[in-house]
Amino acid sequence: MNPFIAPTAGEDIPVDKPYLIRWSPTTPGPVFIQLSYDNNIEATNITVSTPNTGNYSWTPVDVFGGRNNYFLVICDLNSSQGPCSYTFDGRFAIGSISSNTLQSTTITETSVSTTNIPLTTSSTSATMTQQPLSTSTTSPLTQTSAPNPNPDLSTGAKAAIGVVVLLFVLAVVGLTVLFIWKRRKGASQTQPASSDAKAISEYHKAELPTEGNSKEPVRVELSGSGVGTGYASANVEELATD
Repeated sequence: MNPFIAPTAGEDIPVDKPYLIRWSPTTPGPVFIQLSYDNNIEATNITVSTPNTGNYSWTPVDVFGGRNNYFLVICDLNSSQGPCSYTFDGRFAIGSISSNTLQSTTITETSVSTTNIPLTTSSTSATMTQQPLSTSTTSPLTQTSAPNPNPDLSTGAKAAIGVVVLLFVLAVVGLTVLFIWKRRKGASQTQPASSDAKAISEYHKAELPTEGNSKEPVRVELSGSGVGTGYASANVEELATD
């Protein structure tokens, strides 16, 4: 009575998403629907009473995720109308939000069959985060494969070369300044003497007397740069002889 239409055999129902359970109503109802796993006689109520309209919206929670041997039971609350309907031959799976196929859910069931359900969820999260780690490992390898324009020079070597070049330039500048300074100093020391070396006296002729044979001394003024100023006496006769 009230045979199921959905879920079908092998179907994977994701958790936290509304799913429409469908059946063919053959009794007046109302009906209740239960979820069972494997051959467990204990069942979980999906609804305790709903009109027999042929469909019911159900949102599985994560606690059911990771198993693939579920079946549904639908019964009319008026038991005199006939037996309940089961989906024994149409077992289905309830996976996580990221589940895509029944095969992947089956692998998860086998690998964590001895663990609890929270560990199953964390195992799925670890598998999902593995791909970003692989991507981040590949990216640096691609960047380091680019050719290095200066493969033989490290950063320290470049810095050392820069220091040597700077010291060389400073040494050249210092030697140039020293050479110019010495040259100027030598030129100042070898500069010829000024006009003081000319010890030529400038004679200023005094007014001679009219008589040429006068022996009265004549005073002559001597002047010259660096010589000083003085007077000398000489006879007119001697001057005439010279």
